[in-house]
Amino acid sequence: MPEPGDRPPGFYIGPGRCFALVYDRNLQSHHCLEPLEWTGRYRTPKKDAWFVVWSCEDHRCELTGLRRVGQRRR
Repeated sequence: MPEPGDRPPGFYIGPGRCFALVYDRNLQSHHCLEPLEWTGRYRTPKKDAWFVVWSCEDHRCELTGLRRVGQRRR
């Protein structure tokens, strides 16, 4: 049985929100509301596609090619 805060299947692609979905206390999935800290690439669980997404500090471990939000390329 999932717990509040666990990740359900699925993710969100779009600026301004963390890509991760989380269960609330009623076990309904919602967007993670933590502040954005990182941008990176997320690979789907089936390993068939890559997406550029934004992430909070807690969900960054699921991304590759990490960069802090707001940092410029050199």
